[in-house]
Amino acid sequence: MDRSSYALCKEGAQVLVAFEARERATHFARADSWQLVLQFDGGFVSEYAWDFRFYVCNRKSDLAERRFDRCWTVMQCT
Repeated sequence: MDRSSYALCKEGAQVLVAFEARERATHFARADSWQLVLQFDGGFVSEYAWDFRFYVCNRKSDLAERRFDRCWTVMQCT
């Protein structure tokens, strides 16, 4: 790799790091408005070899209005 390619690579990496930091800040700010409503283990499904965990989340404003139809469910598989 020549010096100009290295400089371009380094500059691109710095831009990416700055972008990621900005994105993280945005996600952390938005995450504060969400609440974990329910978490349960899906290990009871014996036909699969994986362990599952389910997370049901909703925005705090939707919880205050009892809008459970707006919940999001996330499945984690390990």
